[in-house]
Formats: sequence, C-alpha cells, structure tokens
Amino acid sequence: MSSPDTATLLEDAADRIADISRADLQIMLRRAALRLALCAPLALAASCNVGGSQYTLYRNSVLDANMRVHVASFDSSAGDAYNSENCQIAAGLFAAQPGVQVRYWCEKGRFRK
Repeated sequence: MSSPDTATLLEDAADRIADISRADLQIMLRRAALRLALCAPLALAASCNVGGSQYTLYRNSVLDANMRVHVASFDSSAGDAYNSENCQIAAGLFAAQPGVQVRYWCEKGRFRK
C-alpha cells in the first residue's frame, strides 16, 4: 500500500477544509513547502530569466531588524507578474509558520547585500 502524494493530500484537504484540523493542515503545508524548496533550484535553473523580472525574498534577523538575509530568488522566464506573485506567496508561507519572529519581504531585482 502506498501513501498518497502531497498534491493529492492538499487537494483532499481543500475539498474538506472545514473538517480538517489545523495541525494536519500545517503538517501538509510544511511538507509541500519543503518539497518545493528542495525542487525549486532544479526548476529555476531550467527556466532562468535574464530579462529583468527577477524578485528576491529576504528576511531580517531576530537579533538585528536591519539585517537582510537572502532566502530565495525568483527568476522564471514566465515573467514579472509570475515571479512577483510567487515571491509574495513564499513570503506569506514562511511568515505564517508558528513562532516566526522575523519579517519576510520581496524586492524586485537580483540578490544584493
């Protein structure tokens, strides 16, 4: 017997969102985010954009609110709106994790210190 894949679990949860526990939903979202984080570099390398529609996700530090820590880069060839939206989605997912005390934000352009 094989276990259902993440996409199937998330689709099932979406169909019965009112019935699923918060803890189960958090586990599914974390697993999906982890799989996305592990696969994203491969997908992004295959579709890098050299145009100018890159977005970079940053966070600050618990110890230094002015610190800029690079989290991820979004530079798909799908364009500006796509990269911006995915950066904002990722920022929201990171910020929504329990216990997060740092701020996440997106900036247009490649990573810079």
